Amino acid sequence: MMMNKPLFEKYFKIDFLSLVNDRVINVRIMVAKVLRHHFLKEIAGEFVFDPEFNEAVRVLKLDKMEDV
Repeated sequence: MMMNKPLFEKYFKIDFLSLVNDRVINVRIMVAKVLRHHFLKEIAGEFVFDPEFNEAVRVLKLDKMEDV
């Protein structure tokens, strides 16, 4: 029996992760805050070991804007 993907993963994951490249710094800052919370506060979070989420974190860590 095949399990359905959670709603976030099915409908929002790709769009959310694409925001790491948004041209507006405040958008990137908020994405970084959400990811930080997920990785630090939700230690057993759904996406802690997800390669796409980890790539998003890597991209944000390399952001040229110090505030991100």
